Amino acid sequence: MTDPRLAAPIDALRVTLPEVSPAALVAAIGELEALKAQAWALMVAAPARSSAGSAEGAHMTAVELAAIYNVPRSFFYELARAGRLPCVRLGRYVRFNRVDVEQAFRADQHRSKTAYKIVQAGTPRHSPEAR
Repeated sequence: MTDPRLAAPIDALRVTLPEVSPAALVAAIGELEALKAQAWALMVAAPARSSAGSAEGAHMTAVELAAIYNVPRSFFYELARAGRLPCVRLGRYVRFNRVDVEQAFRADQHRSKTAYKIVQAGTPRHSPEAR
């Protein structure tokens, strides 16, 4: 459902579009793509604005997370590339949900502790005792 404030400009564009030259259409498509990117940016930022500073729904950059967790920003990009950390992609921009990051870290800590116990016990990884 289109916002009523956007309905009139969209309808005007539909009426005018067939009368526009191909060169003008190329320029118009560029402007529409810029508006599309701006709209996506607003939608991605909306949960962070509405949560009034809470961690729930806050989207952060890799640089912001790196400062919090004291790790390189590339760490978060690598986790996202490997599919181990959910992210929101907007063109070349990547944002991470703070709650997802904390859950991924908790899961990694659990895996690390389990691996540590197996090594400490001296049992082979695939033995029934290791599980």
